[in-house]
Amino acid sequence: VATYAAPLETLGLDGAAITVLASGFLDPSMNGNGPAFGLFVALASGGDLVELPLVTGVNDISSIEFSVYPIPAQEVLNVRTAERVDALQIIDLQGRMIRNESGNITQIDVSGIAPGTYNVAVVSGERISYQKLIIE
Repeated sequence: VATYAAPLETLGLDGAAITVLASGFLDPSMNGNGPAFGLFVALASGGDLVELPLVTGVNDISSIEFSVYPIPAQEVLNVRTAERVDALQIIDLQGRMIRNESGNITQIDVSGIAPGTYNVAVVSGERISYQKLIIE
């Protein structure tokens, strides 16, 4: 039906099991404009479902090469990449979006985020790549 990216390394599984489920309609207009089709991960630890990102083409499967610094971050997290960054997201280990900044982002304020381990996602077009992030 479609190709989805499964960035399992960002979910903080540490060997725990997951369940992937499909939900929604391939053509929402055929069923009262219900939710569109998607794949979701249910973590063994519970919490909200984590939606897997849709990959729209074979060329989109390549990862975005990027680095973030400083690690650990305290006030500002900088992003270095040769590609345009359309969005920068901070996601907790339960898959909840903590911060989402859009535009050609090169840094994000993390001073108001509780200390801990997170994932940072860089979005460029339909592609998304992840790295682990520690905030002090």
